[in-house]
Amino acid sequence: MKLVLHIGTPKTGTTALQAGLARERGALAAAEVCYPALTGRSGHALLSLTLGTGPVANRILRQHYDGAWPRAARDLEAAWSEVEAAAAAGPRVMILSSEYFFARLTDASAPALRARLARLSAELHIIAYIRRPSEYFLSLAQQHLKRASTIPDPAGIDLAGALDRWERHFPGRVEAVRFERGALRGADILNDFLSRAVPGGAPGIAPAPVINESLSAEAMSVMQDYQRRWCPGRDDIQTKGKRALLRLVQAFDAADPATRKPRLRAGLGPRLDARMGDPEILARRWGLDFAGPPPQPGPAPRLVDVADLCEIDTARLARMRASVHRPWGADLRLRRRVVAEKLRARLLWAGCGVSPARG
Repeated sequence: MKLVLHIGTPKTGTTALQAGLARERGALAAAEVCYPALTGRSGHALLSLTLGTGPVANRILRQHYDGAWPRAARDLEAAWSEVEAAAAAGPRVMILSSEYFFARLTDASAPALRARLARLSAELHIIAYIRRPSEYFLSLAQQHLKRASTIPDPAGIDLAGALDRWERHFPGRVEAVRFERGALRGADILNDFLSRAVPGGAPGIAPAPVINESLSAEAMSVMQDYQRRWCPGRDDIQTKGKRALLRLVQAFDAADPATRKPRLRAGLGPRLDARMGDPEILARRWGLDFAGPPPQPGPAPRLVDVADLCEIDTARLARMRASVHRPWGADLRLRRRVVAEKLRARLLWAGCGVSPARG
């Protein structure tokens, strides 16, 4: 059996790929390709807990287990048992997928994962899709601001270093693929992946669904302002108020003809490219030669507000704020959600002897 481990990276169509694999599970099974269901989730994020704890693992624990590691550990063992049972059925190919694997492999955690995978098959193929670092960072910031008020630190992201760790621990098993929509086979992440993972490909598979559409820069700013004021101390914790506001700004983006994808501030892209992995190593060792201006080494950019990262249309931002505030008053359910978060915020601020800034 050929075992294929898809390790990400995040923001390279991973959610769409996993949803597509889950949707086509029956058709793939007919071709002797197994994509385990694992308690009904489309991806296999739970398996990434094999690599231990850390910020990503802690987020998984908070979202699904209320922070309780013992219960997660039991589910992790059960998930690997399901995978082993599926492998014992004798498929031609088995696919495991989670973007949370990519950055979390360490010298200490690699042996545990290697042992788990060796119990499944000796034929291992690891696939990682890699986006231009600056584009990856912008997409990552959009996703992060859906549940947090901060912008990630680009210094903590080293694409070349992460690829090197995977190659060190799984020599000759890693394939790095440049993620650019136009460069994907069929311009589709699902069909591109299956053409690499499955000998002979998997013809007749429909394109992956569109998921996690981007937010405009103005929507990112609205989400950041709301969470700063009304959700202090609740970064990486999803709430009903955050979800409700996200639906509103997404609806505004969808209906507004002036909506455009966010763009990095002028000159910021090359600086981010230089800080998020050695571009020469990505090109020379992995064949990841991205089009565009060359990386520009320099001091670390200071990224605090969305305006530090993206160009913002201030007139459009004002229209969006006015639009999304109206439904808070019109929809009782939305009002209850945001009022509850405001009350919690005021209690927290009162305990500190200060008040939230007016906005």
